[in-house]
Amino acid sequence: MSDATPAPTHDESSSVWNTTFLGRPLVVGETAERTRTITQDDVDAFAKASGDYNPLHFDDDFIDDSTMFEGRISHGGLIIGAISEVGAQDIPGPGSVFLSVSWRFVAPVYIPDEVVSRVEVLEVRHDKPIARLKQTVTRSDGQVVLDGEVLTYMSPRKSLLAATEAAKNDA
Repeated sequence: MSDATPAPTHDESSSVWNTTFLGRPLVVGETAERTRTITQDDVDAFAKASGDYNPLHFDDDFIDDSTMFEGRISHGGLIIGAISEVGAQDIPGPGSVFLSVSWRFVAPVYIPDEVVSRVEVLEVRHDKPIARLKQTVTRSDGQVVLDGEVLTYMSPRKSLLAATEAAKNDA
């Protein structure tokens, strides 16, 4: 097996990815991760913003009497927020939006707990700034709590698009 990197099947110097905030094409296998602690203050703020005051997030007696959970659990929206942070800040980065998502919530996040959100690039299109990413969120005991994939679009920067088009016209 060779260690040589195969030659790209596209011209990276004129990739549409070069006009994005990232300034370069994503690479299959590239990863990024961030760690955060989900606290009761986070849950309270999310409930205020969303109107979701489900007793699973607030009421220990309800949880003990009526659920399979070992304590208060985080809103799923906070876990989605944790994985969104990696996408918005790291891969693919500022200017990116979700086109479609496929997530499974496989375990709860108890409050408080530290979670690690991880993104891995699975596929990159070079005709458009679109990428397919694997996303996982894992709590501090190693249990995966969210697993799935997302298709993202990276918004080109208008100033860089104009400069790229002008350079093509000058050539």
